[in-house]
Amino acid sequence: MKLFILITSIFFISIHAFSQDYPSDIIYPVSGEDSITESEILKIRNWNTIIFEKDDFQDTVLAIAAVKNGRFIDFRTRKEIKTNAYPSIFLSQEVKETEKGYEYYQLEYQKAEKQRKSGSRSSLIGAFLGATTYFVMLRNNIDNKPIRYFIPAIYIGGGVLFNLGTPLWISGSIKAKKSEDAMFEQEQKGISMNVGVTGNGIGLILKF
Repeated sequence: MKLFILITSIFFISIHAFSQDYPSDIIYPVSGEDSITESEILKIRNWNTIIFEKDDFQDTVLAIAAVKNGRFIDFRTRKEIKTNAYPSIFLSQEVKETEKGYEYYQLEYQKAEKQRKSGSRSSLIGAFLGATTYFVMLRNNIDNKPIRYFIPAIYIGGGVLFNLGTPLWISGSIKAKKSEDAMFEQEQKGISMNVGVTGNGIGLILKF
């Protein structure tokens, strides 16, 4: 019975952990105040009224632009677009899209690491649940009907977690490695080596 309670607890904890999401939406208020980062956009009403959640608090703000699930949304009117209103916001966005520097790949690496950790956690918990419940079903003849039906359900749930987590684990690891390599390349671009005259004679000069 204790083993059954333990398996059940781990199952529900793993589902809760896997369902956790990391807010990454960005909101640019009409008022010109600092952008609201690491938030979750819950709903968009009346064209540019955004209901969002940040640090477990919900609020509403009028926005000129936003980034939801990685997609940039422009709320400007036709007149504002023609007059190039709010240039700082949209210029910075264009730069981000055309110039992928060190900070861009660093952000991509952090996202990939979150995905990798989430996937590995789900996959390992799923494997543990599957192996444990399979061992229980194999070695024990469970007469209690609720438990008899619930143990196989947990076994199936463990398989689902494993199958969902493994692709995320692999994909996150590949993305993290690519972003890490790109970060290294960006660092190397900032370093140039030349031969020149130094105080001690002719030598190599590093420029950062």
